[in-house]
Amino acid sequence: MKNNASLNEDFKIIEEIVGKVKEYKPFSDNNYSIGLEEGGGIFVVINKYSDFTIFKFLVNS
Repeated sequence: MKNNASLNEDFKIIEEIVGKVKEYKPFSDNNYSIGLEEGGGIFVVINKYSDFTIFKFLVNS
């Protein structure tokens, strides 16, 4: 995935994958706790590089 200019652009893409984000909170440097509008939540790790960004999703079952 291309490197996005801002965190807001990253979260627009994350919403396309997991659904509408109700809130997100930084967990550590590049880790975020995400609350979903449909209920539940996930963690996402955002790794930014010069030309692309990688998202890792951690789902608590």
